[in-house]
Amino acid sequence: MSVKPRPRTLRANALCPLATPSFGHPKRDRTRFNRSAGWETGSVLIIALLVLMLLALLGVSAGTTASIEIRVAGNERVYRQNLYRAEGAAMAGAQLLQNNQNIVALRESAFPHMSYAQLPDPDPFSDANWVPPLSAAAIDDRSRYTMVHTERLARGGSLDMEGSRLHQFDIYGRSDRNRGTVIIQVGWWKRY
Repeated sequence: MSVKPRPRTLRANALCPLATPSFGHPKRDRTRFNRSAGWETGSVLIIALLVLMLLALLGVSAGTTASIEIRVAGNERVYRQNLYRAEGAAMAGAQLLQNNQNIVALRESAFPHMSYAQLPDPDPFSDANWVPPLSAAAIDDRSRYTMVHTERLARGGSLDMEGSRLHQFDIYGRSDRNRGTVIIQVGWWKRY
């Protein structure tokens, strides 16, 4: 077996600091590669960490958005349930008013406060107006209705003193369940 002599290489010294090996030598190619890559050895790691941080922030924001959307959908569900229950309570009051022919007796027995002036609070949406003597339970104790006679001649009514008159009522329905409260107002006209 014969050993090939290695070509002679130059070394850097104090007199010639830029001396490099001759062309074609494997050590020279590796040295040039290592010198040029020496400045870039950690850049891939830094770029990968930046991309990973960006994806993590994107994931956290997507999770937060989804959580908020779930809460909004839950609140919307509670609102709709309360709205339908309040509407049902108001319709129960309207049904009572429609079925009862003697409005004066109804006013004296069930709803003695049937004018706005007789309410404890002039605001019909106030909690003071929804205590059990002033309102009636419709579906359950949390869904109530009350009615108020506006004591004015309704639109389409007649000034004829001998005939029946058209009276206007405001019927309020309220539902307060699941940390939410909905109050609706329904206008009702009755001739008597």
